[in-house]
Amino acid sequence: MNQRCQVTEDLNRHLAQEEKDSEYAEAISEIVTELTAKGCDYYPWQAAHVMEAVTEMSADKWVTLTGVLRDCLPTSSGLREVVEAYWLAAAETAAVPLLEARIERAREDAAADASSSKEFERWTA
Repeated sequence: MNQRCQVTEDLNRHLAQEEKDSEYAEAISEIVTELTAKGCDYYPWQAAHVMEAVTEMSADKWVTLTGVLRDCLPTSSGLREVVEAYWLAAAETAAVPLLEARIERAREDAAADASSSKEFERWTA
C-alpha cells in the first residue's frame, strides 16, 4: 500500500516553486547587471538618464537632495555653479515684468494722486 501524504506533497510543491522563484529572481538580477553596465541602454550615469531620474523624483526626495547638494557641494563645484547661474538668470528674467508692473502702478498712482509722483519720477525720469 502506497499512501501519499498530502502535507508532504504540498511542501514539495511549495519548495519547488520557491526554487523556481529564486532562479527567476537571480536571472533577472543578472540581466539588470548587464543592462546597467557602463555604455549599455540602462546605464544610470548617462546625462540623459540622470535628468530623467531627477525629473521623476517626488517632492520629499527633492527636499532631501537639495539640502544635501547645498550643504555638501563646494562653492566651486560645476553643479553648484550651474544651478546658481540658472536661477540667477531666471530671477533676472522674472524681475523685468515685476519692475514693469511696479512702474505701471506708479504711473497709475501718479495720475490719480499727484503726491505719488515721486515713485513715478523715479522710473520715468
